[in-house]
Amino acid sequence: MPQEAAQRQALERLGAPERLARDLAAAHRQPRHLLEAAGTAVAVTLGTTFRSVVGAGALIVLSTLIFGLALAAVRKVVGPQLLAMDWSPLLDGLLPAAVAAITAYAIGRAVVQPVSLAARRAPQQVRPVALLVGSVVMALIGLTAIEARWTPPTALLMAALPAWFVLGILRPDLVPRWFPGSQWTATAVLGLLVVGLAMTLALGATVSTSGGGVESVAHDPEKEYAHIGPFVSLEHSPIALDLDGSSAGSFEGPGPVTFQRSGTISSSTALDGWTELRLEVWQGPPGEPNGPMIDQTATKPLATAPLVVDGRHVSGEVTFGPLIDRTVYYLALTGRDSAGERWQLAWPSAELRHWRGTPLQLVLALLR
Repeated sequence: MPQEAAQRQALERLGAPERLARDLAAAHRQPRHLLEAAGTAVAVTLGTTFRSVVGAGALIVLSTLIFGLALAAVRKVVGPQLLAMDWSPLLDGLLPAAVAAITAYAIGRAVVQPVSLAARRAPQQVRPVALLVGSVVMALIGLTAIEARWTPPTALLMAALPAWFVLGILRPDLVPRWFPGSQWTATAVLGLLVVGLAMTLALGATVSTSGGGVESVAHDPEKEYAHIGPFVSLEHSPIALDLDGSSAGSFEGPGPVTFQRSGTISSSTALDGWTELRLEVWQGPPGEPNGPMIDQTATKPLATAPLVVDGRHVSGEVTFGPLIDRTVYYLALTGRDSAGERWQLAWPSAELRHWRGTPLQLVLALLR
């Protein structure tokens, strides 16, 4: 037959190019290619994670430096109160959640094509498996791998890692292909170093020291802790707390936490007639305390435990789950008199404890 007709017939017999490609790939496919695909997935994930974390982290830190400089610039207008705000409860969870979201999207965008080549399969065949396996891994990481002082919004952003991963697979064109490439990462890190050094020198040159101090404000424990119970005596308490009394374990974590108190009874008859001796834990004020170490709206203790009296030595230990929005806890040693009224038997004392954990632990803490 004529050459043109022969070529046309040959092409028709070969079929569609996509089907021919699948047939050729299937003919050369071997079981080891699945292992190669798994290794490729791990390698791509690790490389993309490194570049994304470094690049996104550098970008966020650079933005934080610029934000700090902006705060310093408006200090004369709004006063130092803005700079004195505690941003850590927000930033402690927001920064890792933002970096993790960017990383999850970058991994989803980068993993399908290399794995499909290594597995000798079409991207359409690899994509469902990548969606399933990657979503499960991202969910585990988002819920259990990273600890911070989360707020509900930042914890939700961290727990949404599977959604960012899926978005990277299904919509890889949302972000330019050069991110997070090696050159971009190196540029971001270099820019961070240069700008950070320049800002440090600029801010250091403008710092001046001034005298003065903070005026102390007198507090009345009898009034501020009255809803727990009146003090028997602030000058001569029935129980003198030991100076080394403190909580057991780290000062931060998801809990539970154990608080301990011990002391010495002032005399052998100081507690005669007192009943229901116990150690009480009350929630502190929201934010950093500048006054009473207790929430004035609290109506009952968070946890209680009986006090153990051994001669003139008294001790108590209470375990409870810390609150996610409080850092101070007021501890009271109380007892009931013969009339049934509850009194405080020792001088006021408090403990500092920061809640810190994974998003899953945050959910469990909110459900307590």
